[in-house]
Amino acid sequence: MVIPAWNWVPQVISHVFWYRKQAFQLKEDTYADWVLFAVQAGLFRYRIGEASGEAGFGDAVLCPPGMAFQREVLEPVTFHFYTIAWHALPVEGGLPPSVPARAELRDALPGHAAVPADVSYTEVSSSDGVYAAADVASLSISPSPGLPVRFTWRDHNRLSSTYFYMEQLARLRPEEPSPVQWNHFLQDLWQLYWMEQEVSRQAEERRGQDPLMQEAERWLRQQAFGPIVLKEFGERLGLSPVQLTRKFQGAYGVTPMDYLTSLRIQKAKALLLETEMTLEQIAEQCGYENGFYLSRMFSKTVKTSPSQYRKAHRV
Repeated sequence: MVIPAWNWVPQVISHVFWYRKQAFQLKEDTYADWVLFAVQAGLFRYRIGEASGEAGFGDAVLCPPGMAFQREVLEPVTFHFYTIAWHALPVEGGLPPSVPARAELRDALPGHAAVPADVSYTEVSSSDGVYAAADVASLSISPSPGLPVRFTWRDHNRLSSTYFYMEQLARLRPEEPSPVQWNHFLQDLWQLYWMEQEVSRQAEERRGQDPLMQEAERWLRQQAFGPIVLKEFGERLGLSPVQLTRKFQGAYGVTPMDYLTSLRIQKAKALLLETEMTLEQIAEQCGYENGFYLSRMFSKTVKTSPSQYRKAHRV
């Protein structure tokens, strides 16, 4: 029986918050359980099996048990280190006693992580019905070429908000386990990812790989920190402001302005923590006219002022 990917739900075994880690103590490690590195800031290089790349804000790297996880910090990295197990939600018709004892998982998670060829499970009763609890210890790892392990979220504003509260929880209760809260945030990240995937899939069907919107996204990234007039860019593409906004949101799930703001705010966060620049200087580096406007946009997006953010996150 193949269980759809969205029916597999991660459950927290443990969580550790790492702030601006300069280097990993071990350049390579192998874990007994599944692990997820959700990057809040900074950048690191990774290799898991045949999969390799770089992960920064907006990314998370998932590593199965028993596989070597190679990693190297490129920029001081702040991340949430989850150890997880898997549970399968009831599929249509539930999980009757006749379900085979081994449920295939590889095809259930296409394009996201190195997954086992199969996974043992036992039926577990709960108030929400019958769940298939993955037996992590019995996972049979079978790597395949081109093994992707990285998750990427597009809604940076939404993700920033989640990470903000995750960090607050980590700082408020550094010694106190909070499995319920940490599980809540993990589910939030997981469901947001799959919702974005579905929105993206539907958008791709609608746009048919619209080259104009691909050009628009590339242009926004390249010009993000300079003066931008979206109206003029839209005219270059032969689109009115309304058409540009509608088509871009259909393609990427956010408006061009929200996308631009997320890029600028992330750079502002990095400069606040990594430099002694004034707000005026940071505003200039991030494409804003002055510090007052940057402060307004920052507070609106991050739910705290730049000065409070700098004070709270620096150690």
